[in-house]
Amino acid sequence: MKVILGTGDLLTLRNVARASMVAMMAGADFIKTSTGKEAVNATLPVGLVMTRAIREYAQQTGNGGGIQAGGRHSHREAIR
Repeated sequence: MKVILGTGDLLTLRNVARASMVAMMAGADFIKTSTGKEAVNATLPVGLVMTRAIREYAQQTGNGGGIQAGGRHSHREAIR
């Protein structure tokens, strides 16, 4: 299941981290920053916070997740 967080509307990075964790606890296999229609979409800080949340969740549960930020599916795509 993919969950779109709408990070531009969450206002703080703390809220992004919380929303990321809640989505994964609810069963998300994949979290996405936004629909692309918000005033603020994917930003580097948001992507980092979401990635850290995925890592933390994986360490706690043994279950990892995926991320989509700015249309990128992997760190290699983001670097390009």
